[in-house]
Amino acid sequence: MSKTTIPTGGITDATIATADLADDAVTAAKIADAVTFGKIGQVVSTHTNAVSFSTSASTMTDVTGMSVAITPSATSSKILILASVTATSNESTRCFLGLKRGSTVIANGSPSSSQIAGVNTGHEQEGNNALFNYHISFLDSPSSSSEQTYKVTGCAEGSDVFRLNRSPGDGDSNTVSRGASSITVMEVLA
Repeated sequence: MSKTTIPTGGITDATIATADLADDAVTAAKIADAVTFGKIGQVVSTHTNAVSFSTSASTMTDVTGMSVAITPSATSSKILILASVTATSNESTRCFLGLKRGSTVIANGSPSSSQIAGVNTGHEQEGNNALFNYHISFLDSPSSSSEQTYKVTGCAEGSDVFRLNRSPGDGDSNTVSRGASSITVMEVLA
């Protein structure tokens, strides 16, 4: 078998710099065709600083103000859900957070017996004015091009009170704060 040498055209260091390429050799269209990264098709977000939502339900309940709808452009799209939730429960108890697509629970743990299936379990609170921020991220595959509604759910330990964006005491003092919460969904194109 014979060996053929390919001329290097002056390339001496085994690399090709931008200056070595003809102006029309690499185009944005050629790069886009060659690269198959997931691209963001759309972003939908909602934000609330309302302090009116609370529940003493002992099971996961839809949190008012913490839902967002998105319509995927293709059934192959994935949806990235990012939520930042400021919440608390009564002193010496924990709050729990979950995630749903429509009425379907997603991203939650697998509880046994009477445990709560949640994405996050809150701190055991000390003090009547403590407030915590929790983060949820999940990549969902709804396999649909119909509108999808994503919701944050929450409850507190036992039948204590889960509160959004405020502490149990909610004291009017410069040592107490209120919070804000948001949920953002992004369509990741295939």
